[in-house]
Amino acid sequence: MTQPGQAIELSHRGTIGSNLARALTAVANRPLLIPITVWIACYAWRPFFFGFYSDDWFLHLGCDGTILSELVCVDPSRPVAVLIRWTVHQFIGVNPAGWQIVTTGSLLAAALTLMVLLRHMLLATGIEKRQAAIAGAMAAAYYLAFPWMLGVAWATATSPNFATTCFNLALCVWFARWPLKVRCLASAFLFFVSSLTYEIYWFVFLPFAGMLWLRATPRRTDLAILTASLTCAQLIMIGFNRLVAILGIGTNKSFDSEWLYTLSGLWPNVIAGLREIYGVPGRYAFAIMLAVLLACVAHQANPRRVLATLGPLIAGIAISVVLLAIAGYPIRLTGISARITIVISWWLAVAVAFGTARTLELPAHWRRAASVTGLAMLILLAGGSLTQSRYWADSWATQVDILRKLPRERILSMPGPAVLVVELPSAHDAAATFYSPADLSGAIWLTDPQLAEHLQPSGSTVSWSIAVPTVGLRRVRTTRNAVSVYLCETSELSEEYRSPHVLHWRYPEDNVRLVAESIDSPCVEGRRLPP
Repeated sequence: MTQPGQAIELSHRGTIGSNLARALTAVANRPLLIPITVWIACYAWRPFFFGFYSDDWFLHLGCDGTILSELVCVDPSRPVAVLIRWTVHQFIGVNPAGWQIVTTGSLLAAALTLMVLLRHMLLATGIEKRQAAIAGAMAAAYYLAFPWMLGVAWATATSPNFATTCFNLALCVWFARWPLKVRCLASAFLFFVSSLTYEIYWFVFLPFAGMLWLRATPRRTDLAILTASLTCAQLIMIGFNRLVAILGIGTNKSFDSEWLYTLSGLWPNVIAGLREIYGVPGRYAFAIMLAVLLACVAHQANPRRVLATLGPLIAGIAISVVLLAIAGYPIRLTGISARITIVISWWLAVAVAFGTARTLELPAHWRRAASVTGLAMLILLAGGSLTQSRYWADSWATQVDILRKLPRERILSMPGPAVLVVELPSAHDAAATFYSPADLSGAIWLTDPQLAEHLQPSGSTVSWSIAVPTVGLRRVRTTRNAVSVYLCETSELSEEYRSPHVLHWRYPEDNVRLVAESIDSPCVEGRRLPP
């Protein structure tokens, strides 16, 4: 006979089990809840704590104060990105919280369009409708949870998110029930828009098409024609990129002769990035979870189906990584440079979609093991994103504090024009707090135009060289009318900023001094330098 206490305990356990079952049923019936939940946990709060970073400042300032001028002076190969910045600027100006709302919203749009694309892809390869919906939603959730997606936390990363959304839609068109000619034109147009916004998805459609082909997707003739149309669009984009390079305008990304060296640093960077995010124990936990997931998915798997999936996936990642290296982009999992891993996240999301679909076909005990491990992996990834977010929040708080404590009245009382050397107390953080003169100068122009006009060189309207940030004075040599920045590794001159006067402010002190004598950088000790 069951005792009263036991009855209460069993009732309590039954209630918990019943609630859990209802929650899982709700998620299965509404898969959209999965990525939305991850977005709320990792992104919805950012406008309250995140702001501007790195390029945000001077790109919001524009060339000579005009964003549209960046079509020539900064991003001639990314005209749509310039138009996006200009359009959003017309509505919210330079409001950091507003831009963060746009950035986080655009990332959600990219994830949801990816979810729709992967659902259509799985349906086309013979996956049952409900399984395809859950797998697509899980892939979108992973895409949002990857901690290296913090690389698109800055406001100007709105353009990579927009490029991702357009690229996802370009491939979604392949599965539409439209005439083939219309699908070709619409897909090519969306690919053009994506590539003219951010050229991160070059050639990605080829392995994607190979994946569909090998998995016996119906209407292979249509698939071949659609792939050919995007190949033609890709060749046009390459020609446009070369034309911009020949004209020598803006900062067009081109061929990097040291791309093999960049590529060789891929694996060490990945290992170091995982260690930085999770520490050594967390990195091993990550590896164990991945191994368990792979073992479950591989249980009684069809070798031909596995090869038809893994082959194009590996090829796609390899092509994307090589193209990034050729353009001079190293792979980073932390910091602002991690933004280019957005294409790696895209391919990993495709892998998650196939892995989830396979998990739902497993026997009950294997399915439970894979589901629990997959959920734990998702939580681990989201946790890494949340813990890394503190660097971005701290960086924004530090930037605001630097600008607030800038002794403007003392600077205005000193002679101008001048270059202001701002000495910061610690090494640059993961979010690159005022990493370059363009960042700090742009911030001063946007937040205190009167002070910026006092410092600006004679005869110029907007200057990106009115302030030079530095950690200590180790890399900087100052004279009465010049600031020289050196590369300590080679003792070579990196940048030089000339002005009738040089001012020095050590944050957070309230004192500014006029540089009256030369101060040599330790990076060039032993070299004879001109006075």
